[in-house]
Amino acid sequence: PNWKGSRREAEGLRVRNATTTTIAPTGTISIIAGASSGIEPVFSLAFTRHVLDGTALREVSPVFRHLAEDMGFYSEELMDEVAKRGALTDVDGVPEDVKKVFVTAHEIEPEWHIRMQAAFQKHTDNAVSKTVNFPHEATRDDVEGVFGLAYDLGCKGVTVYRDGSRGEQVLTVGTGTHLAEGETAQDQAGLQMAASGMHHRINGVWGKIRPIDRPSRLDGFTDVRATPLGKLFITLNTVDRHPIELFAQIGKAGSDVSAFTEAIARLISISLRSGVDPYEIASQLTGIGGSRSIGFGPGRVRSVPDAIGQFLAGYLSELRGQAGISGTVEDSTLVEQDSNSAKLFSLCPSCGTWNLIHVEGCLKCMACGYTEC
Repeated sequence: PNWKGSRREAEGLRVRNATTTTIAPTGTISIIAGASSGIEPVFSLAFTRHVLDGTALREVSPVFRHLAEDMGFYSEELMDEVAKRGALTDVDGVPEDVKKVFVTAHEIEPEWHIRMQAAFQKHTDNAVSKTVNFPHEATRDDVEGVFGLAYDLGCKGVTVYRDGSRGEQVLTVGTGTHLAEGETAQDQAGLQMAASGMHHRINGVWGKIRPIDRPSRLDGFTDVRATPLGKLFITLNTVDRHPIELFAQIGKAGSDVSAFTEAIARLISISLRSGVDPYEIASQLTGIGGSRSIGFGPGRVRSVPDAIGQFLAGYLSELRGQAGISGTVEDSTLVEQDSNSAKLFSLCPSCGTWNLIHVEGCLKCMACGYTEC
């Protein structure tokens, strides 16, 4: 319909299509075919895929695997180390010339992400899907520079992702031991009510129980726990050592697991400020199982709620002089691997594993093929 008067008419070309060439995102297709994904650099040379029966499968870039086997430095232990780190940097046993070739998305300067996209955009009608990966310390000027370069080089679109941009800073331990000067009488009353209300049963009409107001200043500490989904940071605030408030953070802000964890912490806090026995809260959470677990014996953690329950139970036991507050012993290897996964990947809403990545301007899961595009 727009052909008449267009440059196509002047050229004598009666093409009705606005675009005839494209480079479609190949996230799901590449997983099925066992190939790399479009023009994107490899996001991680090795990663762990968790299937529905709980089995952990090691996935390695086919090209990297074949080269490692041909050069004689391939081993399962080495691939485990690569999977833990995501890249070859600081991995012993890999030749330096191989490290220079097999770089990952986060190791490539943003400028060269754009120049690679521009090279393919030159003879492509549709916009080329591409994600520019920024390090965590990237600034607004860095992002502005990438958009300007993309415009100058003729790119029709660009997606940027800064590492950790969806994460929240973990709350740190509170160190106050006295009420601040100018504290109100309401704060003092709240402290007394909070301390006296612990371990007492409250009988009330449905809907008539109201939590006490939160004092403006509380003592507290932060603990870190290993869970099947990565590191869990728990902050417990107390009044005369009695629990009154709990915060919990895991993964990245905006993810489902982060939202669920925050919801659990909020409900625990309002229950504590309403006089619910903290032992009852701990017993309800302890033992809840998920699709995976870490640790063995008494130190086994079955889920995020289980980790919170064990933490609270450990603190209450220490309060009664029965045990230390250390609770479960973290597996440093698992924590380090899950921590790296949390930085590189997000939680997939389909299969529930940490294999969701930003690639080709979209979110896709390297484990199950889920995509938001």
